[in-house]
Amino acid sequence: MHPVSHDSATIKFNGISNILMMVEDAEEPQSIHTVGGMLDMFGVFELCKPALMQPPLFAVQIRGKALAYLKEISDKNHNCTYKPVAKVPWALPTELELYQNEESLYKDIRACIVDHVDMPKDGDYDILACWVLATWLAEKWISYPFLNFFGNMECGKSRCSEVLGRLAFRGWNATFVSAASLYRVCDQWHPTLLLDETEPLMKNPEIVSLLNASYRKGATVPRQTATEDGSFKTEFFELHGFRVLSGTRELPQTLKSRSIVFHMRRCIRKVRMFIDEDRCLAIRNKLLDYRFNKMLDLGHDGHEGDNSRVGLGSLEKIGQQLGSGRLAELFHCLVTVAPTQEIKNIILEYAKDLDKERSEELASSDDSVCLTAIIRVFNQGKMQSALILIGDVAAEVNKNLSYNEQWTNRKIGSICSRLGFKKQTNRQKLTCIKWDEKLIEALKKDQRYKICFEAEEPTPTESTPPPTPKTSPSSPSHPNLEAYPTGVEN
Repeated sequence: MHPVSHDSATIKFNGISNILMMVEDAEEPQSIHTVGGMLDMFGVFELCKPALMQPPLFAVQIRGKALAYLKEISDKNHNCTYKPVAKVPWALPTELELYQNEESLYKDIRACIVDHVDMPKDGDYDILACWVLATWLAEKWISYPFLNFFGNMECGKSRCSEVLGRLAFRGWNATFVSAASLYRVCDQWHPTLLLDETEPLMKNPEIVSLLNASYRKGATVPRQTATEDGSFKTEFFELHGFRVLSGTRELPQTLKSRSIVFHMRRCIRKVRMFIDEDRCLAIRNKLLDYRFNKMLDLGHDGHEGDNSRVGLGSLEKIGQQLGSGRLAELFHCLVTVAPTQEIKNIILEYAKDLDKERSEELASSDDSVCLTAIIRVFNQGKMQSALILIGDVAAEVNKNLSYNEQWTNRKIGSICSRLGFKKQTNRQKLTCIKWDEKLIEALKKDQRYKICFEAEEPTPTESTPPPTPKTSPSSPSHPNLEAYPTGVEN
C-alpha cells in the first residue's frame, strides 16, 4: 500500500460507540493542536515534515488502511479535530521509510552511535541502541529508565546527548529550562527529555521532584492554575517519559537509583567530529515505521500480531532473573525490544554487572557503615538487656575518622531508624537502639547489606574463646554474649 496525501480525513472506529456522542445537540468539535498519539488503539499518527519549507503534517496509519499524510484529523469518537503543532523543539522524520527487520534496524542504530561517541564499555552501545528503540514505543511501558552520563569535562557527555536526541522519539535537548516550562510540555507530549550540564538544575528541588515523578507511569504532580474569574483550580500533570541527564557531579540518590550510569572518559579512538544529520534522519524515518508497526501490533508483513500490549508478566520474569525489582524496571523495556536472544542476554548480563557495582558502592554508604558498626558492637558484647548504646555505635564508626569527619549521635540515630531499629532510653537515660532479631534476619537477606554481614561474620575456634569486653563509662560491664547470630541477651 502506497502513502496517500489529503488535506484532512475523518477517523471513526466502528466498534463500541459512545452513547453521549449520539445526542442530536452535540457540541462543536474541539480543535486540539498536538504532535501525535493513538487513535483508540486502531490507529496511530505522528508529526513529520516531508518538505523543508512547508509546515509539518501528520503521518497516519490505520489498521487495514494505506499510510496517509494529513493536515488535520477529525476524530468523531472523541468529538475533536487534531491539528499539527507548527513548531517543535526536536528533529522530525520527513516520511516513513520501511525497515528491513528489527535486527537490521538495531544494527543501524548501534553503528551510528559507535561512529559518533566513544563509550567506556562495548556493552554500552547495546544498551543505548535498545534504549533508542524503546523510546519509540513509549506508551507500552510502565517505567522509563533514565540515562546518566557522568564524568569530567570534555569526556563526550554532550555528544552522547546530541546523538541520542537525533535518534530518540521526540528527543528534546532542553537548555536553560525551568520547572514551570516543563510541566505542560511533558504532560501533553511526553518527549524524551535530554538535559545537559545538570549541576544547577540539581540544586532546584522542584526539578528534582519533577524528574523523580517522571520515572513511572501514573505518578502525577498537582499545580494551581489561574482561571478567567481570578480564582484558582488544581491541575494534575502526568510527566512520565524517558530522560537523559549529563553532568560533572553525581545525581541525587533518588535519581541515581532510577538511572543507568555511564562513567565517561576522554575519547581514545577516532569518532566523527560532526553529527551525520542525513544518516540520523534516515534512521528516524525507519523508526517511524517501527513505531507504527509495533504500536498497532502489526508484523513487518502488515498482519496483526498476537500480543496487543507488553504485560506485567514479562516484568516479573525479568525481576526474578535479576533478583531486583528496580533493576527489572530499568532494563525491562530494553530486554523486550532487543531483537535477538543474544542481545537480550547481553542486556541481562549488563544489568547483573551494574547490580554488583551498586552493591560495592553501597558498602561505603552511610547505611552500610552504620549497620557494620552495629554488628561489631554486638559481637564485642556491648549489649545489655537487648539495648545497644548509640554512643557505642558512634565510637565504632568514628574510631578511624578525623575530627572534622566525626559522626554525631543524632546522625547515627537517624540512620538506625532508617534501617528499621527502634530507639529508646536505658535506665541511665542514654539513647539506645533495640536489637531486633527479625530485623537482622531481614537485613541479612537484603542484597544491599550482604557485605556488612560478610565482613563481620565471626569465626571463633574451640581453642580460642571470644574476648571479654572491657568496662567503659559509656558501656556498663556485663557478661559477653555468644558471637552473632546465635541469640540475644534478655
